[in-house]
Amino acid sequence: MHFAKSKLFNRATFKHSIRDAETLPIAPFKAAIKKALAVLEEQQVQGASSADLVGHFTWMIDQLLILIWNHQKQSLDDRVHLELVAVGGYGRGELHPRSDVDLLVLLKKDQYDEAKEFVESFLRFLWDIGLDIGHSVRSIRDCVKEARSDVTVMTNLLEARHLAGDKALFELLDTKIRAPRMWAPDKFFIAKTQEQEQRHAQYQDTAYSLEPNLKESPGGLRDLQTILWIYNRRYGVRSFRDMAEQKLIDRDEYRILIRARNILWRMRSGLHLITQRHEDRLLFDTQRTLADDFGYLDTSTHLAVEQLMKRYYRTAKQVMYLNEVLLASYRVTHSKRISLAVGRNLNDNFLLKNKMIEQRSSKVFKRQPSAMLELFNLMQEHKITVIHPDTIRSIRANLDLINNQFRSDPDAHKRFLALFKHEGDGLTNALARMNAYGLLGAYLPSFGAIVGQMQHDLFHVYTVDGHTLKVIENLTRLRKYPDEFPMASELLADLYKPERLFLGALFHDIAKGRGGDHSELGESDAYEFCIQHGLSEYDARLVGWLVLKHLMMSHFSQRRDISDPDVIKEFADIVGDIEHLDNLYLLTLADIRGTSPKVWNAWKGQLLLELYNATRKALRQGVAKPHNVREHVEDDKRAALELITQQLGEKSVNEELIQTFWNTLPGDYFVRNEPYYIAWHASSLLLSSAIDIPLVTTRYSERLEANMFFVFAPETNKLLTQVTGAFDRMELNIIEARLQLSSNGFALYTFNATVPESDTARSSDYARFIEARLRKLIIEHSGEKFVARSHSSRALKHFPIEPRITFLFTSKSYTTMEVVAQDQPGLLHNVARVLQTHNLILLSARVATFGERAEDIFYIRHGDHSPVVDKNLLQQLESELSEALDKRTSAQKQA
Repeated sequence: MHFAKSKLFNRATFKHSIRDAETLPIAPFKAAIKKALAVLEEQQVQGASSADLVGHFTWMIDQLLILIWNHQKQSLDDRVHLELVAVGGYGRGELHPRSDVDLLVLLKKDQYDEAKEFVESFLRFLWDIGLDIGHSVRSIRDCVKEARSDVTVMTNLLEARHLAGDKALFELLDTKIRAPRMWAPDKFFIAKTQEQEQRHAQYQDTAYSLEPNLKESPGGLRDLQTILWIYNRRYGVRSFRDMAEQKLIDRDEYRILIRARNILWRMRSGLHLITQRHEDRLLFDTQRTLADDFGYLDTSTHLAVEQLMKRYYRTAKQVMYLNEVLLASYRVTHSKRISLAVGRNLNDNFLLKNKMIEQRSSKVFKRQPSAMLELFNLMQEHKITVIHPDTIRSIRANLDLINNQFRSDPDAHKRFLALFKHEGDGLTNALARMNAYGLLGAYLPSFGAIVGQMQHDLFHVYTVDGHTLKVIENLTRLRKYPDEFPMASELLADLYKPERLFLGALFHDIAKGRGGDHSELGESDAYEFCIQHGLSEYDARLVGWLVLKHLMMSHFSQRRDISDPDVIKEFADIVGDIEHLDNLYLLTLADIRGTSPKVWNAWKGQLLLELYNATRKALRQGVAKPHNVREHVEDDKRAALELITQQLGEKSVNEELIQTFWNTLPGDYFVRNEPYYIAWHASSLLLSSAIDIPLVTTRYSERLEANMFFVFAPETNKLLTQVTGAFDRMELNIIEARLQLSSNGFALYTFNATVPESDTARSSDYARFIEARLRKLIIEHSGEKFVARSHSSRALKHFPIEPRITFLFTSKSYTTMEVVAQDQPGLLHNVARVLQTHNLILLSARVATFGERAEDIFYIRHGDHSPVVDKNLLQQLESELSEALDKRTSAQKQA
C-alpha cells in the first residue's frame, strides 16, 4: 500500500507558516517531526510500503535541513564556500524513523575557523528540534586524506549525496575519491569482504539468532549494503535498480533483492517506532508487537511471532544467497588469475576450473535436470567446496524443473541417495548449499516447509532446517575429527549402511509444525521416502524407527535411573538389537549437540555413554537373562579393593575395616556406583578420623568436566538441606546427586557439580579450600530457609516457565518425581526443604538444564523403604514445590 508524501509533510504549507520569523522557531520543526513519526506509525500498522515509509521520511528530513541551512546561511560570509552533504544510511536515502542523520559539512578550503560559528549554530538547531545528528566538518583535501587511510570513510563518501550549498564542491570531491588510485576496486573489494567476514564472525556466522540484529547479523541489511558498496566502487551504481539497468543482476535477482530489502526495512522501521529509539535488534520484547503490526495471528500450529520470525529467517537466507552469488560473480569477473586458469573436464556436464566446479554449457540443467544432483555427487567425489556463481544462478533458474516427474525419476533417486552413501565428510557442504539454493526444499517439499521455522522458546536456538543440518554436520564431524568422540567415531566407521543413519537425521524433525506428534508423522514420511527410493523394507523401517525413537535415548539417559538394571532392561527391550542401539546412540549424540551450544555438556555425554554401554552389555547377554546382583556387588568390591591398594599401598589398607564398612551399605550402593567411586569413598574414610566428620572431599573429573564431591556424615532429618544449602552459598551448581544411607546411621552423599572458578577447578589447593569451606558451612547452616529467588533475565520475561510436577510409579521401592521449572539457584535445596517437612527420603537426583529450563528427576521414598503413593501427600508435594520453585511474576501467573 502506497501513501503520498503530503500526508507526512507539506513543504509549502510549512514554509508559509514560518515566513515572518526573523529567527527560525524551534517549535514548528519539532511539531512537524512529531507529526511525521505519528503518521509513519499509523502507516506502518496499515501495511504501507516500506519503500514509502523510508523514502518519504528521508525526503521530509531533506526538506527541513535545506530550509534550515538556507535560512542560516544568510549570515555566513560569502567568501566561505561550504556544502551540506548527506552520508551513511541517510546518504543512501535510507533514513528510518529513529536513525541517526549523518551529515558532512564540506569546505572548499581549510576555512574551519571562518565556518565554525555557522556550523555550531546549525548543528545546535538540529539537536534542539530533536534530531540525532552524526556529523563531521572537513575540507575536500581532508576528506580525501581520511578516505585514503580509512575504508569506512571511503565507503561513506561513495554513497554521499548533495543536500544544500555549493554543489560544485561535492562534484569535485566525488571525482577525487573515484580516482583509480583511491582504493582501487580490487583493493576495496578485499577490504569490504574481510570486513563482512569479521562482522559475521561476531554473530557466529549464522542468521538464525533468537534475537537477530536486522542491520548487522548475517543476512541483514549490511549484507545488502556490502553488495552495493562493492559494485558502486567499480561501476558507480547507487541502487539495485542501477545494477539491473547495467545488467549486473538479472530480473529475478533484482526482484528478490528489492523484496528482501523491503521486508527488512519494514521490520527495522517497525522496531524504531515500537521502541521509540534507534533499535536494530529484534528482541523478544518487540517480536510479538511487530508480529501484530504485520497482521500475523496465532494458529493451532504456529504462534504469530513464529510466523514473523520464519519470514525474517527466510528473508535473511535469501540475502545471504544473493550476497554469496553476487560477490563471487564479482570476484570471478575481475580476477585475472581466475580468468586465465585452465579448466579440467570432470564429465560431459561439468568441469573443474580454479578449484570451482561449473557447468560446461548453460543448457546442462535444461537438458538433464538430474544434473543438478549430479553436481553435488561430483563435489563429494572430488572434494570440491566451491561452485561457480553462474552455475549457482543456473540452479536457481531451473528449480521449476524439480516437479513430481523429477521426484519420481530413478536417476534422481540414485543421485540423491549417493550423497548419503558417500563415505567422506562432504555431505554437510552439499546439503547446506542445496538448502541455500532452494534445491533441497524443492526435491523434498516436506523439508521446504521447515525452512526458517523457529520454535519460540529459549531451548531451540536454530531453525528446524538449521538444526537438521547441524545434526548431520555433527555426524560427519565424527569422520573428520575422530578425537572429539573416539568411541562414536569408531562406531560410525564400522556402521553397516551408514546412509540409513544420515537419512534418519535428515527426517528426524521434518514433521515439526504440522500439529500432532512430529516423531510419528516423521516416521511415516521417512518410511515412504525410503521405499520410493528403493531401500529394502528392513532398511526403510529402521530409518523410520530412528525418526520415531529419536528422543527416547536422551529421555532414558537424563530422566531415568540408568543405574537400575530394570531400567536398562526396559530400554534394551525397546531397542531390540545392537544395530538399532548403535544407530540411535549416534543420532542422539548428534541431535543433542545440534540443539544449542548451552544444552550439551560432558555430563550429558557421559550419561548417554553409560546408557549405551549398559544396554549393549544387556543385549549381548540377552535381555531376558536375570541380573545377578550379588555377583555384581562382589565384582565391584574386588575391583575397588585393588584400586584402594594401588592408591594407598598394601600396608595402609585395612581390608577387614573396609569390609566392615561395606557391610553397612545396601546392595544398590554397589550397583549405582562404579568401583572408582567405591574406592574413593572407602579410602577417604580410611584417611580420616572421627574429628573430620562431617567429611567433605572433592576430585575433578576430566571425563565429566565437573567436580565430584563426597560427603559423609551422621544422618539427620536436616542433613540434606544443610548440605545443599552449603553448596548454594558456595555457588556450586549441582548436576547430579546420589544419596545412600548406611545401616549404622550415616549418610553418603555423592554430588557432581560445576564450580564458578572453572579455570581453577583442577587445582589441588582450590580443592582443599572448597572442602574446608563446604564443611564449615554444613556445620553452621541450619538449612531451614528456602534459597531466595534470583532476578529473572530479560529473555525469561517473555518465556515464563510454570513449574510442573509429575509423579511416576515404575518401581516397588521408590517414586519418580519429575520437576520442570525455571533454572535457578538452590533448586535442589528448595526441593529438599519440601521433602524434609514430610519426612521423605531422597535417594538420588538428576539435574538437567536446557537453556533456561531445568528438567530434574528425583527418586523419593518413605523411611520404611516404600514408595510415595498417597494421593493427598502427592497433591501437597505438588502444591508446595510449585510455590517454592515458581519464579513467574504475578502478571505472568494471571496470564
